Amino acid sequence: MSSRARLRDTVRNGLARAGTTPADAVLAVGVALLVCSELPGDVYANPVLALPLVVLGVPTLAWRRRYPVAVAIVVCGLNFGFSATAPGKYPPQLFLIPLVLAVYAVAAHTGGRTAWLGAGMTLTLIVAGHAVSPDGEALDFLPWLVWGASWFAGWLVRRRTLDAAAVASEATLRVRLQEENAREAAAHERDRIARELHDVVAHAVSLVVVQAGAERLVLGADAPRTRAVLDAIENAGRQALVELRAMLAVLRSPDDAGSSEMGPQPGLDELPALAARVRDAGLPIDLDVDVPGDVPAGVGLSAYRIVQEALTNALKHAPTSTHVAVNCRDGALSVEVRNPLALAADQADSGTGRGLVGMRERATLHGGEVQAGAVSGAWVVRARLPLPPDMAGAP
Repeated sequence: MSSRARLRDTVRNGLARAGTTPADAVLAVGVALLVCSELPGDVYANPVLALPLVVLGVPTLAWRRRYPVAVAIVVCGLNFGFSATAPGKYPPQLFLIPLVLAVYAVAAHTGGRTAWLGAGMTLTLIVAGHAVSPDGEALDFLPWLVWGASWFAGWLVRRRTLDAAAVASEATLRVRLQEENAREAAAHERDRIARELHDVVAHAVSLVVVQAGAERLVLGADAPRTRAVLDAIENAGRQALVELRAMLAVLRSPDDAGSSEMGPQPGLDELPALAARVRDAGLPIDLDVDVPGDVPAGVGLSAYRIVQEALTNALKHAPTSTHVAVNCRDGALSVEVRNPLALAADQADSGTGRGLVGMRERATLHGGEVQAGAVSGAWVVRARLPLPPDMAGAP
């Protein structure tokens, strides 16, 4: 770092510790020098005495943001003193500049009782300073105009600043609420997925246990080693079912209390029944399903739920003709739900509703993805769920 940069940083840090900024300090010094240029004239009773007062008083404008009322009292007090002792017909004219800046600062940087106190004191000192000047009266229009214009400008800036801060705060709060809602929706959907997958696994394990037990009984006394293996499989399966049921009881929410603990979960073969129910609810559906019969249960369940959520949104926001296509291509299960673009603006613009969060959670579970948005005048939900390698060549 160069010596000039170090000096600049040192000055900036020093001013920051002092409660001001380089711009405010330069402005205050510049206004003080401008006021000093009027000292050689005949508007000061004693220019030699006025010089230190100006040099010490006017630069306090550098702290007008941090101590607006105190700075305004100093500046207005000096103006009153110089006006009262002016030997000529008029008091100092350039002193109007620090006066305007001081009043503006009080209006722009204070509020409530402090603002009212600052307004009363500055107005009183300005009007009194004009009244005691050689050619001034309290009812003259000029001091009221100077104070009123300065105060209105500061009040207007403060109001705009507060409005902008309120809008920014509201936007930040809205973003935070959206993020919290998204996290809550994702957590809720993960819990639901966990419960459903436990059901799927429990059904598969139950099937293994039943088949192993049936085969053991068929063997009878023959093949004792095979019977022992089947017996071990059956016992391990039964133990796994006990543990799965225990875990499932913990995961289930109170809303699931009335449902069967081991009720079957829907899959792709349930899509026609889902389409029929939605048609009965008033949503015309064109269903096109072309998938093999050996799609994994978890993938089929996720695809079913994605279609279900997409149709629910369509029924809610755009109950018009909807096309649903489910097929296998490029080693993945492809889902597409398309309907005319008539969704509510908040849903169509953001694409971050709770339902979409759930769809994405389900796709992520299988290493897939979900896209939702406007495409060629329609609202389209597309999901891609990768299939096992042995199904990569499925039609």
